[in-house]
Amino acid sequence: MARGIYQFNDTITTDTDTALVAAPGAGQRINVRWITIDVQVANASGLILIEDGVGGDVIATVDAADDNNRIERVFHVEGASRGRQLTENTALNAQSSDIGTVVINGEVEVT
Repeated sequence: MARGIYQFNDTITTDTDTALVAAPGAGQRINVRWITIDVQVANASGLILIEDGVGGDVIATVDAADDNNRIERVFHVEGASRGRQLTENTALNAQSSDIGTVVINGEVEVT
């Protein structure tokens, strides 16, 4: 993947692991600048985990059991930080369980 800043938008409606941003390649890292998670349609015990790779460190969590539940996480500080750095050559992953409809938006920098 070419180095640079990218935005992503995903709608998730199934219980699965979803690569929000694919692993960039050997020697490269994803730096998460910001992310929002919006619950559009709730489910009784739904949960979304944003992870550093499948099953990796959790960097954001949202309870998907309430309609209109929304979180926003900002990791980038202009001039001070590129954002939340993931493990080398690892995807930004969303793990969902028992969800309705969830929309995930964000911005990453590949370095």
